[in-house]
Amino acid sequence: MSDQKSFVAGQSEPWSVAGPTDDETIQHWIQIVRGEYLEVPGLLLTRIQMERLWGLEAVSCDQILDALIEARFLVRTREGGFLRAQAAWGPTKNSTSG
Repeated sequence: MSDQKSFVAGQSEPWSVAGPTDDETIQHWIQIVRGEYLEVPGLLLTRIQMERLWGLEAVSCDQILDALIEARFLVRTREGGFLRAQAAWGPTKNSTSG
């Protein structure tokens, strides 16, 4: 199996995603994915799209998604996409004026 390398925005060195990942690496990727969803309102990606976009292996991507869903940051749509929970639920009473 050859090593896959992927570039992360703002990094000059590729990020190796081949092989097992440790908790620190998963936490790093959770922050990257969370940041992207915060930067792009309404972002809706499937797991396959995330794997391609960030060069993640399926197992790592699943761990990241599981953590973000458990934290209630992301929700899964009926179509299999992942959306920021706040966008899926709409504005709360406290976030609307009037």
